Amino acid sequence: QEIGVICENRVEIRCNHRVEDLDELFRAGYEAVFLGVGTCIPRDLEIAGEDLAGVWKGVQFLKDANLGFEHGHLPDVGRRVAIIGAGNVAVDCARTALRLGAEEVGILYRRSRREMPAYEFEMRAAEVEGVKVEFLTAPVRIEKEGSALKLWLQRMELGEVDRSGRAAPRPVVGSEYAIVVD
Repeated sequence: QEIGVICENRVEIRCNHRVEDLDELFRAGYEAVFLGVGTCIPRDLEIAGEDLAGVWKGVQFLKDANLGFEHGHLPDVGRRVAIIGAGNVAVDCARTALRLGAEEVGILYRRSRREMPAYEFEMRAAEVEGVKVEFLTAPVRIEKEGSALKLWLQRMELGEVDRSGRAAPRPVVGSEYAIVVD
């Protein structure tokens, strides 16, 4: 219904369409073009243990959950879930984990709230749903602990502004601690 309303208001939607030349679209009379390509390539954390069972890359987790909703094979997230990062994909993963039955979902982010890339309204909605957010913390490694995972974290502090235009996180020496997640 929402797409129908959008299309009634002078918006044309083309799916599965290869765009090779934006100038060609403007020459064809379009005044604006939005490319909604999504996040397609998962990023590695580059820490030990990220290949263990129970560790998902965000985009793959969302894909598995969405396909599972359609086909009745939902991912088993367990009771305790940690989400590393604070972009929109991370927030979507956190909210999806709650909807899949997780009791405790936490977003762990290496910078402060001010630097997070997720939309503020999305983060607030996640918090209203019950997602806890811990800032200035970064993953160090993941270990298997029985049927669960031990996620080792390190406190961070913010330094000078980096290439991204945000304060660069740097580790606080001697601040490692661990949490157990499913």
